[in-house]
Amino acid sequence: MRSFLAVVAAVWALGSIAAFFYSQQLRVPASIAVPVALAFLIELTFYLTIGFDHLRRRWRPVALFASALVPYCVYSISVHAFDWKRLALLALAVAVVCFWFERGRHPPRVSSSSWG
Repeated sequence: MRSFLAVVAAVWALGSIAAFFYSQQLRVPASIAVPVALAFLIELTFYLTIGFDHLRRRWRPVALFASALVPYCVYSISVHAFDWKRLALLALAVAVVCFWFERGRHPPRVSSSSWG
């Protein structure tokens, strides 16, 4: 777990620096740049868990579902762009993917009668 936290700290530090310079270069106001960068860093943290076996094994459909909705909410609520319809559409798409993820963990059982 210590190595994961070190990687997350490094990614957040580098990501924050990159977001600062990029937003300065494009003259993006801080009121938009900060929520976008925070949502992006949160999403990166979720992606990083895939590289650590002990964390990857803990992912369950509910956690995957939440991990997709959190960055959207962080961004959209902060910049006053939250929309229930968009959240519902995102939730529906994520629920389908989470179902497939869980279904793939447990292959379907084949009964002897189905071989006909």
